[in-house]
Order: sequence, then structure tokens, then C-alpha cells
Amino acid sequence: MQPYRSKNMNPDNTNVLAETTQSAALPWYALRLFTYRPYAVRDYLEDKGLHTFIPESYRDYEDKDGRHRRKPEPVVNNLLFVEGTVDDKTFRTIIQQCTFPVSVLRKNKESQAYALISASEMHEFQLACNSNLPIVDLMPLADCRLKAGDPVVVHHGPLKGFTGRLVRMSKKYYLLKETDHFGLLMKVSRWCCQKKI
Repeated sequence: MQPYRSKNMNPDNTNVLAETTQSAALPWYALRLFTYRPYAVRDYLEDKGLHTFIPESYRDYEDKDGRHRRKPEPVVNNLLFVEGTVDDKTFRTIIQQCTFPVSVLRKNKESQAYALISASEMHEFQLACNSNLPIVDLMPLADCRLKAGDPVVVHHGPLKGFTGRLVRMSKKYYLLKETDHFGLLMKVSRWCCQKKI
């Protein structure tokens, strides 16, 4: 049996959407899922003609024949992103017809407006979520603001060129890449980072 392959990944383990979507310059919706079936939600949305993105990382495992395999898994089970190729009214209808419990992130609790992620911000986020990179977790923005760390640029290794804050947790160092809505935490060596001036 062939190992499971995510629709987000091509055979070279690179993110297809990260390579192709930036030119569209369309914002993205963020969906919070209340189900442990993120790929089923993705399939429903893609059947409606929408482009989706699930942040993933690979897990190594051993199959029943003792062979080592790699399987993509969501970094977190309750987040999915959808490119804004339709207007809000059409998107709202698609979400209302979804048989899985989901909600669209809004700007704040009092607002009915959706919290949109810009195309450039999403493109950089997708590049960071390439499965070859050491993703640890996605963090709520409020938690990100509690983390102290210096602004740095990574000058060596798989995260070369990325900027963010170098934070320390449990005696280990991480690059915290923040957006307007969440933060992406990735393993990094502090020797690969240079403080931004």
C-alpha cells in the first residue's frame, strides 16, 4: 500500500501552493475546526472549487514490514486556511452547508467581519510550513506576545533568510514567526541567527 500523501505536497516534498499562489495576491480565510477530520473538511472545500492549505510536518514511522516511512500530519488539528477566490457571501454559504463543525476567524469578538490574511503574509507562512522545516507549533497571538526574544535573521541552515524573534523555552531555542493572527514556532540553533539592528 502506498503511504498517504497530502494534497498540499508534491513528490519532492515542497509546498505546491507556496510556489503558485503568491501571484494571485488574494487574501486568505482562517478556519477553526471542531473535528478531528481536517482532511475531510479540506476535501469538501476543494470539491467546491476552493484552494486550501493545512500546515503540516512529517512524522517518521515503521510499517508492518519494518520499513521506515514518512507521513504528513497537521501541525495542529484545528486550523485550515482557504484562499479568498470567492466573495464573503458565497464563502459564508459554503461554510454554512459544510456538514463538519467549523467557524471562520473574525477580526474580534464584536465584529462580524472575517479576519483576512494578506497574500504576502500567507505566502511567507506557507514557505515556513514546507514539511522539510522543523515546525514545532502554531501559537495564538496573545501567547506570542508573552514570549520575550530578540528580533533576528537566520543566516544558516534550513531557515536561512527567515526573520522572527529568537525565544528560549525549556532550555531550547526557537524562531517565533508572527503574523497578525498567530505565531509559528520553529526549532533553530541560536548560532544560526544574527540579531537585527
